[in-house]
Amino acid sequence: MKCNDQQGFTLVEMMVSFALSAILITGLIQIFNSNKQASGMQTGIARIQESGRISMEMLARDLRNASFMGCSTGEFGDNFTNHVDASKYASGEVQQALSIFDGDNAIVGYDNVTVIASGSV
Repeated sequence: MKCNDQQGFTLVEMMVSFALSAILITGLIQIFNSNKQASGMQTGIARIQESGRISMEMLARDLRNASFMGCSTGEFGDNFTNHVDASKYASGEVQQALSIFDGDNAIVGYDNVTVIASGSV
């Protein structure tokens, strides 16, 4: 048996291969973590945008219906009669607002109007 017939790796070769493998695995883990953080940030931004869209849609719908009072307006009904006992509420501002509510002074929304003549609704 000759000395040159050895098979396998030396300790130095194994240590070098382990060091290179550790460097490569560390790099892969850092890339994975960066992609995970970027994905989380994009998901958060998408949720914020969707929440903004939903809130704007709800606000726009409510503003479009601001002066709509159902069948109680126009030719199909009478004005509102206020039956609320305002003395049950502690706040003076709430009492005042409830006592003067008559249903005729709703918010009126207009589309694409630049000037509204005084006295006309």
